[in-house]
Amino acid sequence: MRKKLAIILFVIGVCIIELMYFMTQAKKYVSLAPISVHVVLLTMAGIITFKEISNLDQKAIISHFVKKVGLSMFILILLPISFLMTKPEYSYSQAQKVIADKEFVTIVHNNRKSIEDKDEGTRFYVITCTKDGDTISFIFNPYDGSYEELQMNP
Repeated sequence: MRKKLAIILFVIGVCIIELMYFMTQAKKYVSLAPISVHVVLLTMAGIITFKEISNLDQKAIISHFVKKVGLSMFILILLPISFLMTKPEYSYSQAQKVIADKEFVTIVHNNRKSIEDKDEGTRFYVITCTKDGDTISFIFNPYDGSYEELQMNP
């Protein structure tokens, strides 16, 4: 019973740590990275592990552990790696700094958002600024650092 409990608590602990990491990153990147996919897979890995460990008897825990829980462990290891490989190059605050430094504008800090280009399937940050009393917005590509002024239709 103790082995089951230890394994379940370990997996739940790893899931919680990874979940907290993904949620903080979602805020940092304005939910730009595919965090929802990671959260769903993370939840599935936890449920599979819990189900499989709960069904094993005491003697089978060690002998069937790799076979029964291997997929979940693989997912738990793969998720942070895949996130780090696919996350944008620039966080929202880094994008704000780039635009403020290059365009000599004042950033409006209470307007964090992103938009998606349906044709390209790419998400961009929308950064609202003021310059000489006028409010202007930029779209910023967080993957390559390019940006342009967003033209508003009157």
